[in-house]
Amino acid sequence: MRGFLIDLLKWTGLAAVAYVVLLIAAGTVSRFGADRNLKYMRGSDEMLFNRVRDIDTTAAYDILVTGSSHAYRGFDPRIFDRHGLRLFNLGSSAQTPAQARVLLDHHLHRVRPRLVIMEVYPKAMEHPGIESALDVVSNDRIDLSTVRMALATRHIAVLNTLVYAGFRQVAGLDRHRVEPELRANGDRYIRGGYVQRGDTTYRPGRTAPFARWTPLPAQLRRFAENVERIRATGAQVVLVHTPVMPGHRLAPPAQAEFNAFCTGLAPYLDMSALFAPTDTALFYDGHHLTQRGVDRFNAALIERLQDMGLL
Repeated sequence: MRGFLIDLLKWTGLAAVAYVVLLIAAGTVSRFGADRNLKYMRGSDEMLFNRVRDIDTTAAYDILVTGSSHAYRGFDPRIFDRHGLRLFNLGSSAQTPAQARVLLDHHLHRVRPRLVIMEVYPKAMEHPGIESALDVVSNDRIDLSTVRMALATRHIAVLNTLVYAGFRQVAGLDRHRVEPELRANGDRYIRGGYVQRGDTTYRPGRTAPFARWTPLPAQLRRFAENVERIRATGAQVVLVHTPVMPGHRLAPPAQAEFNAFCTGLAPYLDMSALFAPTDTALFYDGHHLTQRGVDRFNAALIERLQDMGLL
């Protein structure tokens, strides 16, 4: 029996080493995103890599923004700068509270904001954040906070990407990498974390609101923890629901439930219905704004934050 256990341990160790070697080889030779179970997204169109490099070379800011694509496509630092406010946008693709925690752990101490705007979107709390986990693992540094988040997803693609990204970090393969600030689709990275959308035409899709809000308990807990994590630094917190078209809002009972959750944690601005259903020129899809929409939304937001005494 003892000999069998020793042999089992040896073969298990050999298999683990072989798996890691093959994983690294696969990640090195594969096309971007081609593998179902390994999706290294360094330098993807969401531009988190640009954002992380940018924030690591800058000083303190007045305002930090967290959240999903509604954040990095919805809060323009140039507009806030006109009001004498320095804003950095730390949004990421499909970001859930789990990935927001990793980014806060990595960068909150550097930015030292007076105010943190947490973009909130009900649907972001209904899933574990696989897309967002892949984005964060691929584009930010790997440490214990990242590993805990990745393990919590229990998803093979996230875990494989974690191993491959960790190898690249240790080997220093991306140390001198530079990503373009203008993408082929017309998206442009703006210093301070914002991504300005290229010209597109909005084609309205769904029009009925979501009937239910079914968040994951783990995401609700993590969100509440993030609010307390920020407050522990002395910063103020405000939750903001960005403008969306009716088909991407909640039905009144579900919206009331979501609003109650938010107001129970921090000051909350529900600006989801800021624009009328006919204001299609302000959107490039049902829940993302054009530059014209961002201009109007940011102006209204700054005014409300000033009225609340937060700016």
